Amino acid sequence: MEDLVTLNVGGCLHTTTITTLTRFPDSMLGSMFSGRLPTSRDSHGHYIIDGDGPTFRHVLNFLRRSALCLPADFSEWDLLAAEADFYQITELIDAVRSLREERLAKLTPPLPKTPEMEFIEIVTDSVSREFTYFGGFNTLKQIPLLLGFFQAHSNQDRSVLRRVERDGAVTAAHGVVAPNRMKIFQEISKLGFQLLNKSTFGAENGSERWLFGRTPPSLSMEPESSNCRI
Repeated sequence: MEDLVTLNVGGCLHTTTITTLTRFPDSMLGSMFSGRLPTSRDSHGHYIIDGDGPTFRHVLNFLRRSALCLPADFSEWDLLAAEADFYQITELIDAVRSLREERLAKLTPPLPKTPEMEFIEIVTDSVSREFTYFGGFNTLKQIPLLLGFFQAHSNQDRSVLRRVERDGAVTAAHGVVAPNRMKIFQEISKLGFQLLNKSTFGAENGSERWLFGRTPPSLSMEPESSNCRI
């Protein structure tokens, strides 16, 4: 085969074709084997290239397939990047950088995601006898005692959830009998909420605020990508 040539790269022999070596015409190899750069041979007629012999197989495979496929445990990134630059193969230079960054990203542990939290707040005022709920209407539907209290003190039962859906809050003034806060808080706790803060405020500390929060389930992991870079 007239197209077949053997290269002596740093003492290692590699056999390939002129077509493969000239796949990227603007590279050093493309210039050498198209007659634009001088070449030299050893005593056996092998073309001499002063590069790293073992690493050249990755360069040659890239010329053959136009894709960079490396072993999973490959670690000589600096050497391969230097060889890609030596042979002036722009496409290989870019492929080495891209695959190296991808591998490094897999080895670097991801930053822990700050979990989203759902909050609800209960506020009472002993002076105005008002009882206020701040939170989502879906959550309020799961707290029967609290929902029942607001419905009992509303002219229209359905308007309670509408107001919460629209405003994120609902307020009602109770009469002689105040809502049973302990039982309401027990229902809230059964939904996975925890008491985060309790505070008093207002005139003579007549108002009290309870803040509850819960964390939703974590998201699933992303799939892994390929080991080859084109």
